[in-house]
Amino acid sequence: MKLWTPALFLITATLAVPSRAKSAVVAKPASKPTTQTPSKPVAKSGTSSTATATKAKTQEGPSIPFSRGSMTDSRDGTAYKTVTIGKQTWMAQNLDFASDGSMCFENRKDRCDQFGRLYDWDAAKTSCPSGWRLSSDEDWKELEKTLGTADSAGRLLKTTTGWSTNGNGTDRVGFSAIAAGNSDKTGIFNNLEFAATFWTSSKKFFGDPWHRRLRFDETSVERETSEKSYLYSVRCLKSSP
Repeated sequence: MKLWTPALFLITATLAVPSRAKSAVVAKPASKPTTQTPSKPVAKSGTSSTATATKAKTQEGPSIPFSRGSMTDSRDGTAYKTVTIGKQTWMAQNLDFASDGSMCFENRKDRCDQFGRLYDWDAAKTSCPSGWRLSSDEDWKELEKTLGTADSAGRLLKTTTGWSTNGNGTDRVGFSAIAAGNSDKTGIFNNLEFAATFWTSSKKFFGDPWHRRLRFDETSVERETSEKSYLYSVRCLKSSP
């Protein structure tokens, strides 16, 4: 009978790298809010510029045409960067118009200079300048459709600095969403560096208003509702002619 000699196999062990656990958004402080300053916040620019067309092209999908520009709020002279993405023209910075129902994070003016103001829902609906309006739930859906990927839309919209735990984005189309934090209905400020939350003008059927939230530990854009008394950031959208 023919004998077979067992073969010797070399087994190479590979070190398994544990996946990064999802961190929860910073918890609400019990009393005094914690101040957390992003390393390089995106501040408003007072310099106007001519719209410049370009294309975003990365490994995340096809090119997305967009153009940069600027506008000035005639009410207070504040200049804002703008960006046209597809058929929409957005403010590329958070609104910073002082109106009833709005305030700076921790009531500090330097926070407004860095991140814009925070608004309750009623103030958010009426605070955009003439020719501009608070973006709706449908407007956000169209933006996400233009970006072409729901799973990574948040990462494409977030700034490349200022987010906790290296949760920065690629700012692929110049939207420049910065983690400006928010205030809850009890007046506690939180989530600075951890989240950017934007009101929409839309309400859930017989319910609370819709908002969009970008988080440091997520690549998508959350769609949720909140009570009107919460204070969130505002992105104005240019009204159709």
